[in-house]
Amino acid sequence: MKKSIGSVVKGIMRDSITTPPFCFEMRDRRGALIGGVCGITDNSQDRVSLILKKGESITVLGENMSCISYGNGSVEVSGRIVQITFCGGRDEKL
Repeated sequence: MKKSIGSVVKGIMRDSITTPPFCFEMRDRRGALIGGVCGITDNSQDRVSLILKKGESITVLGENMSCISYGNGSVEVSGRIVQITFCGGRDEKL
């Protein structure tokens, strides 16, 4: 039986139908705003990992990382960002 993202992810936003399109806004290395988020899979001092629509994911690595706000498919990440990794999205057309 195939599970939906909402039942697999131990996240906060379980309704991917109402999730806005993906967007990533980074003003400097101290934080970012990520839209199109369906759930949070990891929130620790060195990383924040998020599930996006279609099973794609993004991981933000750094120091003193934390999710400082979330709601309506958006997550604000705080901390010193040192790396951003995307997974999935192979069918995406550039």
